[in-house]
Amino acid sequence: MATLLATSSVILLLALFVVQLCCDLLTVQFERVEQLVGGDTMNAKKLRIRKYNRTVSVLNGTLEILRDLNDDFSFTIDLAYSPLGNKQFINSPFHIPRQEACQFFNTTYRNYRESYRNMTNFPDAGVCPIPAMQYYIDNMELTADLVNDYAKSGLWKITFEMFEKDISSPIFVGELLCKISRDTML
Repeated sequence: MATLLATSSVILLLALFVVQLCCDLLTVQFERVEQLVGGDTMNAKKLRIRKYNRTVSVLNGTLEILRDLNDDFSFTIDLAYSPLGNKQFINSPFHIPRQEACQFFNTTYRNYRESYRNMTNFPDAGVCPIPAMQYYIDNMELTADLVNDYAKSGLWKITFEMFEKDISSPIFVGELLCKISRDTML
């Protein structure tokens, strides 16, 4: 009788955990965008996060690319999170390894292009080199469908680095902070 009670208790707890996991409402919100390094090849200092309404923040502004981006350049994206939101970041296993520009624009960039097509004048996926010009971002909202289901709640830091061929240190570094939260619907 005791083992039956223990077994049914474990099954009930497991079922409640699965129900809670399935009923979590994922919300994501932009917090801050900042250019840390660079300006000779790309300038992101006119990008801002602003409140769109009471519950939504958006990315808005311009990104200026000052030189055509071809395979002389490569990119990497690293992610880190702070579970408590206190900026004590833990490196995440989610990351995009260093890729040459054309490979990046034909693969990684292609996966996300449709989600912001109507909000920017960024070129279509597969275009390489990316022409030097000013690109706008108009009220781009960060939506939950762009976030991996396994992303933990907390403050996330996405670091974008650009390298030039034969130079080991990045020539551009930008950071985007966003907050991920899971609200239980029960």
